[in-house]
Amino acid sequence: MAVEATAEQIARQLGIAPATVRKHLEAVFARLGVTHRAAAVARIRSLLDGGPTG
Repeated sequence: MAVEATAEQIARQLGIAPATVRKHLEAVFARLGVTHRAAAVARIRSLLDGGPTG
């Protein structure tokens, strides 16, 4: 997610539809409590560094 790839680029690499990538990203964002990729990356880095979990 930290790599600046579009949903279309990710989908092409995985052999799936771009809409599938977007739906999975939406689910990840919801789980992390964020609304976009930059916030998701920051949240994941915080969690990996032992930051607050909730």
